[in-house]
Amino acid sequence: MIPEGDYKFIDLNYLNDMGGGDDEFTKEVIGICLNTIPESIDKLMAAVVANDTAQLYFYIHKLRGSMNVINSPQFIKLLDKADAYCKANDMSSVIEIAAQLSTNANEILGELREVLGKMG
Repeated sequence: MIPEGDYKFIDLNYLNDMGGGDDEFTKEVIGICLNTIPESIDKLMAAVVANDTAQLYFYIHKLRGSMNVINSPQFIKLLDKADAYCKANDMSSVIEIAAQLSTNANEILGELREVLGKMG
């Protein structure tokens, strides 16, 4: 069972449904997210600095998969904007969005840690 909380960036009901209410499954997926999201954000930021659009696309889509599982629509909207700016070769806007993604990712990670802590 997903613990109650005032979560601003995540909604784990989809994850709970996907796992059939199995707490171990939920904890395992949250653990995977806690390990993969920071690395993906770091790689995305490195791709921004290197102006590497292929890597940007890759990490935008990788993060979108993670964010779909933990249902973070605000973050997904930012990823969609980053994707559109990248396709338009508007790297100055991509840089602005990347900073927001990094900040929001830290908030999401905090909420995931809180959930995991409450689950024991």
